[in-house]
Amino acid sequence: ATSWKNAYWAKEKGLYAKVFETLKELDKEVDLLAQKLASYNPDALSEMKKALWKGTENWNTLLAQRAAVSGELVLSDFTKKALTKFKK
Repeated sequence: ATSWKNAYWAKEKGLYAKVFETLKELDKEVDLLAQKLASYNPDALSEMKKALWKGTENWNTLLAQRAAVSGELVLSDFTKKALTKFKK
């Protein structure tokens, strides 16, 4: 890809639930979410966290392996040639 999609495109595709025009609007929404989460049952949140993170016990190893693969790909001749197009 030679261009990046904006936040509104990501929202249209379902990647974002909301897009904010200003940092102040974003901060307000973050505060509202924090207040909402703080009102939830702590035991329920703990169990939900366990369920969501299940199967990620080896992430440190997995992330290191994937970083190594990414590093190799970034250093490939193909990638170097593609990046030279952006220098022009």
